[in-house]
Amino acid sequence: MTKEIKIIEKALSLFPKDKNGPHWSGQFVSLSVDLTFNAQQNTDLRKPAMLTNCIVQDIWNIGTILHRLSWLRTAPIDREFIDHMWLPYASVDIEHFHVELRSIMDYVGEIVAHVSNKQGQVPESFRKLFNWVSHKQGNRKRLGEDLAAVVESAEWFPNFRGIRDALIHSGGFTLVFGTPKEGILFQVFKDMANNLIEHKTLMFNENVVYFDRYAAIYLAHLFVFLEFLADTIYKRQNLNSIGHGASCNSPGFNIIVTWMNILKTILEKN
Repeated sequence: MTKEIKIIEKALSLFPKDKNGPHWSGQFVSLSVDLTFNAQQNTDLRKPAMLTNCIVQDIWNIGTILHRLSWLRTAPIDREFIDHMWLPYASVDIEHFHVELRSIMDYVGEIVAHVSNKQGQVPESFRKLFNWVSHKQGNRKRLGEDLAAVVESAEWFPNFRGIRDALIHSGGFTLVFGTPKEGILFQVFKDMANNLIEHKTLMFNENVVYFDRYAAIYLAHLFVFLEFLADTIYKRQNLNSIGHGASCNSPGFNIIVTWMNILKTILEKN
């Protein structure tokens, strides 16, 4: 639990607040700006520049998904209609959350392969890269020890990938429970007999998951991971830097920060 609390605290530090609320800042946001700037002179940087911008856009999309889910719970609109449509609406948004986060990690795989020691000899799929890096020592040298450490730090990735792959490739589905007033409650099934998500702190009961807690922990891991990646790339690349202090804004970032703070409090009490 202590490790998860530290991860959440690190992620929260990337969201300073101003009069407009929290905004995402840190090394990765700065890197997306600096790569775009440097790619104007160095064509080899155009691909990682494009990919970092795609990641920022996907993070913004995730913020929008979470904002919509939160808004639907209390929106001053036809509550009978919302109560009726809550299950299908929330189910689609939760599945889309998984797709967006998984896409981010595939962009990461392409970035890592592009800046590795042996470009063209390293897998671009993050799933393949995660398994490949520890397969034999020579693979670490092709990648670079610093990038290998980044890839291996994503210990949370295999479990999340398994859930997303079940949803997209194996006939899995998201089932939402209850009403909006009870929370965003869900479970992912590959068949009705097996719960794919089982994490004591995230559970409403033995079978049902709080989506806010689930999203908060995976996003905390993701933000910290992206900072590690950005720091490593800065050390590898000689970039003219103009991006220090850059930030990204989204109404959904207030939801992300709120959910991470709530989960942090819960973990501290356990």
